[in-house]
Amino acid sequence: MYQLTKNEKTLIKSLKKLNLDNIEYLTSKELDSLINLSHKEILITAKHLKKRELVHVEFVNYDNKTDIGLIELTYEGAHCLEYSWLETKSFLYRSVIIPIGISIATSTILFWLANWIL
Repeated sequence: MYQLTKNEKTLIKSLKKLNLDNIEYLTSKELDSLINLSHKEILITAKHLKKRELVHVEFVNYDNKTDIGLIELTYEGAHCLEYSWLETKSFLYRSVIIPIGISIATSTILFWLANWIL
């Protein structure tokens, strides 16, 4: 559900860290100074995260350029890394733990039957 690129993770982690410092939203100039990404990368990443509804972004246009007026995390954005971890755990459980358990149970039953029959 939440496969994130490196830039998306960087932006979300930075916004989460700032939310812990009671800064609810940032402007473009503040982002440029806090995040180790180029201004263009921040814009592209913010647009993509907005489409996925992980951040709320207000864009402003001036001098035929688009810029970020403000950006803040949504609830889903603030917890997307947790959702990702839950999906990973679920995948490991379904794809690794259950097949191993079934294999052990099958082997045990077949071993017991082979000893009982012979």
